[in-house]
Amino acid sequence: MRLILLVLVILLASSISLCSQPGQPESGQESQPAATLYNVTLDGGYFDKLKGVIEGDTTPKEKEKAILEMAQIAVMLNDSDRTIEYLKDVASTSKDQNVVAAAYAAIDLIRDYYPPEVLGELAVDVDGDLKPGSTVNITATVKAYCDCEGMVGIKRGVPEGMELKSDFRYKFEISAEETKKFTFVVKPEQSGEYALTIALFLEKSRFDYQQVEQEIVLKVDESGGEVIYY
Repeated sequence: MRLILLVLVILLASSISLCSQPGQPESGQESQPAATLYNVTLDGGYFDKLKGVIEGDTTPKEKEKAILEMAQIAVMLNDSDRTIEYLKDVASTSKDQNVVAAAYAAIDLIRDYYPPEVLGELAVDVDGDLKPGSTVNITATVKAYCDCEGMVGIKRGVPEGMELKSDFRYKFEISAEETKKFTFVVKPEQSGEYALTIALFLEKSRFDYQQVEQEIVLKVDESGGEVIYY
């Protein structure tokens, strides 16, 4: 279901970029989304007017346009909080998948300018001799700032020439201010450089989530090698 919605969001966002951006920003200025779909004034009254379009006896296309304009004006008026909460409700209750996709796209548009809260953090440590045939422990330390669910794993698996001797992914629940550690055990078979990405996904709700990645390179040789963090 999440994958279907993501595809719809991408398609909708692409169409919006073609039809709702009338011009390019001047050099040195940050671009702002332009409200071009409905004739509303740039004040607090926009919210109720566009809400009436979204909830009224209108076509799905009209609802989509109103949703995107609501997001655009919310950005310009720094009115993101109530708009995001309302759009979450639209995405949760609408039975039209295009309207749902529009709500997700609108939330993402607002968060491009007003990022969501950070849910947690990731630290990665490597322990062991980086020699051919030796086992190496890669420990992912996760700290949460709120109660949430999560998943941490090795993105795309281990590279060729390296054996994975543990699970490649862990799912978990974690409480606010709690810290959890997860260890991945790998065994490089020969000298060389092995690139790995440890990925953390935290989810408070289907609208509030965070992904963090830590890239590392294990340089393996007979002298003990080294770890490079990116």
